[in-house]
Amino acid sequence: MALDRPTLLCALGLALVLEAVPYFLLAERMPRYFRTMASMPPRVLRLVAALMLALGLGLVALGRA
Repeated sequence: MALDRPTLLCALGLALVLEAVPYFLLAERMPRYFRTMASMPPRVLRLVAALMLALGLGLVALGRA
């Protein structure tokens, strides 16, 4: 699989846009979300992260198919 520069820049730009949307739309609520996440056990955070990674990789694989 060859990854060219335009594709990489497009993927990086899309990731940054998707990361910024919650902060832009829910700026007032973000401190509460961070406090909630800080109170979660590391095991739960790792599980959520693993599920998000699996979903993301699945979507990438589906998009590349």
